[in-house]
Amino acid sequence: MIRTLSEYLLSWRLTPVLLSCQLALLLWWQWLGWPHAHGAWLMLPLSALWLGLLYRRQCWRLQQLARRAGAQAEGALLERLPEAPGDATSALASACNRLAAQLQRARQGENHGRHFADMLLQAMPMPVFYKDLQGRYLGCNEAFARVIGQSRHAIRGKSAEELWGRRLAQVHQQHDEALLQGAARQDYHGQLRDQYGACRQVIFSKNVFYGEDGKLAGIIGAWNDVSELRQAESRLRLLAGVFKHSHEGIAITDARGRILDANRALCQISGYQREALQEVRLQDFCSARHEPAFYDAILQQLQADGHWQGEVWARRHDGEPYPVLLSISSVPDADGTLRNYIAIFTDIRVLKEQEQRLDQLAQHDALTQLPNRAQLAARMQQSMARAQGNGLLLAVCFMDLDGFKRVNDRHGQQLGDQLLIQVAGRLRDALRGSDTVARLGGDEFALVLTDLPDLEACHSSLQRLLDIIAQPYELSGMQLQISASIGVALYPQDEHDPDTLLRHADQAMYQVKEQGRNGYRLFDAEHDKRRRSRKESLVRLRQALEQGELRLYYQPKVNMRNGKVVGAEALLRWHHPQHGVLAPGAFLADIEDSELDIPLGEWVIRTALAQMQEWRARGLLLGISVNISAFHLQQPDFARRMAVLLQEYPQLPRDMLEIEVLESTALSDLERVIALMRDCQALGVRFALDDFGTGYSSLLYLKRLPADKLKIDQSFIRNMHEDTDDLAIVQGIIGLSGAFNRHLVAEGVETDEHGKLLLYLGCEVAQGYGIARPMPADHFFDWVRRWQGNPHWEFAARQRWTQQDIALFRLELAYRATLGRLLELAAGDGKPGDWDAASYAEFAGWYLEEGQRGYGHHPRYRELGELLQAIGSHSFQLWQAMQQHDQQAVAAEVPELLRLRETLTEAVRSLLPGHSMADERNAFFDL
Repeated sequence: MIRTLSEYLLSWRLTPVLLSCQLALLLWWQWLGWPHAHGAWLMLPLSALWLGLLYRRQCWRLQQLARRAGAQAEGALLERLPEAPGDATSALASACNRLAAQLQRARQGENHGRHFADMLLQAMPMPVFYKDLQGRYLGCNEAFARVIGQSRHAIRGKSAEELWGRRLAQVHQQHDEALLQGAARQDYHGQLRDQYGACRQVIFSKNVFYGEDGKLAGIIGAWNDVSELRQAESRLRLLAGVFKHSHEGIAITDARGRILDANRALCQISGYQREALQEVRLQDFCSARHEPAFYDAILQQLQADGHWQGEVWARRHDGEPYPVLLSISSVPDADGTLRNYIAIFTDIRVLKEQEQRLDQLAQHDALTQLPNRAQLAARMQQSMARAQGNGLLLAVCFMDLDGFKRVNDRHGQQLGDQLLIQVAGRLRDALRGSDTVARLGGDEFALVLTDLPDLEACHSSLQRLLDIIAQPYELSGMQLQISASIGVALYPQDEHDPDTLLRHADQAMYQVKEQGRNGYRLFDAEHDKRRRSRKESLVRLRQALEQGELRLYYQPKVNMRNGKVVGAEALLRWHHPQHGVLAPGAFLADIEDSELDIPLGEWVIRTALAQMQEWRARGLLLGISVNISAFHLQQPDFARRMAVLLQEYPQLPRDMLEIEVLESTALSDLERVIALMRDCQALGVRFALDDFGTGYSSLLYLKRLPADKLKIDQSFIRNMHEDTDDLAIVQGIIGLSGAFNRHLVAEGVETDEHGKLLLYLGCEVAQGYGIARPMPADHFFDWVRRWQGNPHWEFAARQRWTQQDIALFRLELAYRATLGRLLELAAGDGKPGDWDAASYAEFAGWYLEEGQRGYGHHPRYRELGELLQAIGSHSFQLWQAMQQHDQQAVAAEVPELLRLRETLTEAVRSLLPGHSMADERNAFFDL
């Protein structure tokens, strides 16, 4: 109440009332003559003071009013002027407050509209912008800012050149000027680069906008990114070009499979016109060789996966079927409903023809047209199943041609191919329809012989094949002859898979090779074990060669007539760390025809040359013969390599080296070996035919072979004083050596008797354990210095048997052999009835005629006749006792016959030269 009273007292509404009352009071007091009227005049200053306070307060209110009105004018529409009831100033403040409230509501409406418009602008996906008449950007939406790569605030106020560059800005400016000059809305195509540098294809749309005063205010525009649309159009054009120009046939069908359109390639493939293909069912178009179930399966896969691909047989317009590779894809619409199928046809007729040719090549050998290894495996499976069913034998054979490499090397690959073709033809003609022959490569063939009732049938078939292969071949005007080695694995005796059977047959074939070729052999598990052992041995032998475990021992060759050492043969020995010194028989077979054969042979030659040079330096000039394998000798570069080895020892006479060649090696390829021997002889190297007499050489071969020496094989020497055949062979070789002017060496002289008989027969040079065993080089040198000859051979060296002496000696050997056979039968070592006494009659006939002329004057000749008669008589009695099973008579006759046999030997030897000498010398003659 007090606050209200004070506001009232200080309000301007009380001022006129107070002034009127004061003036009336003063006038009344003055009229009355109030004695203290002058006191009323004191009220005037108080009134002036009150009026001053009142004025000051009113000025303060006006100032407050002016300040808040200014704030409202500056936009602070929430600011309010103070109001006081009944006061004009308050009324003014109230009016201002109402005006501010109205302005605030109007601004809120405007801001809401602007906010709505901005939200609408930002919600638009396409970039939108607006700019003033000078081309400065007034604003844009977020889509525009994202493309530019700047914020909306940073874009505001920039020109088109600052945002897009000069060239694109000029394009925009042309269209902006057209709009400002009154042109209609501008739509034009352009390119721009976004914030990532990617070029975008867009269509710009622009128009003008007006201000509140209705005047032109600026330009508003937007653009639509049509990059993907342009790409889609390009793809459509590309697809249309593919459809039109593709070499693959393309058909578009509806959901029922009826062809709606087809390209030119499909018309060319099928022979149909484009119009004729329309409305044709795809199934009818591809129904050349397929059942309805085939198309049902295609439809099921299309429904499940939306795609199918495979080979089908279609039918051309002329009715000819042809193969195509068909690929079908379903084409659904946006909601997944099937609308179309796209079928792509690839004509694979050429591919099928090539496939047939490739299949022929894949299944057959290109040279011989025989099945190859791939087809062989399939046929073996079929034949094995058949053998299991019928219980008959199946023979899997691995055949290798012997000596084919030499034919190839000598006559060339072309002639070798012709030979293979002829061999393949012979094998194909020789086999039955159920059998199979295949070429595995090179000169290797595989044969599958089916329905064999027993082993005898297998042996018969294999021998027939060998005979067919061995027949001569006429090639380019020349005649060639080869042989074959065949390994055989029998099924079901060998119950393994086809690969194992073929491998077993291969192993058996190698066993045939090791045994001399030109034959066949059934697979032997023990041989397979040996083959694996050979591989291991080769590895160990290579280590032995590298580590110096292999050594050369030397066996002397001596002239038995004069006692001189005339040479030495180098023989290989292995100083094995665990097994001691091993002879060649323990390991050399593993090396033959292996990759180690040539390095070992060259090592032997080089070591022998070095040893001769060492002996020469010590005063011993002695030649050495070395043994070279057939595999090494037949290498094309053997002579060249020999020259290189000889050049390493230039001071050594080259004729000191002698190469021993096996007779069988020389005859395997006679022309080539002759040429090789002549090339080596031109270098100074000499040759000897080793083991002569064990092969099949003819006099023509011996004449043509440029060998300096023949070596009689020890197998003939060993039993020549007991076996008439061996004696005849040795005698024949000695005669041949003289006839063809060849030097002669006898191997295997193990006893004094061997040496004496050889001297009697006319052979002077020999080697063997009866002279000396092979020894290391140092021991050999000492042995040569100590050797004085064999005194037992001194007398025999001065004797030479005549042909009549040799005939007598041979008859005595045959007689002893016949009598020995009878004594064996008497001892129960033979069957009665198999004794042949022809030698008795032969000896008796010789005694009566030739013996009488040559030895009839000898004092013991008559004794010889009596012995022959007595032995014949006792032999007949013994034979009768044996026939009658009279054991007592047999036991009585045997001792007498033994005595008579020894007496006969003594009588015969007394007739031969040397028996009439002194008793001491006669002891040396004892054979």
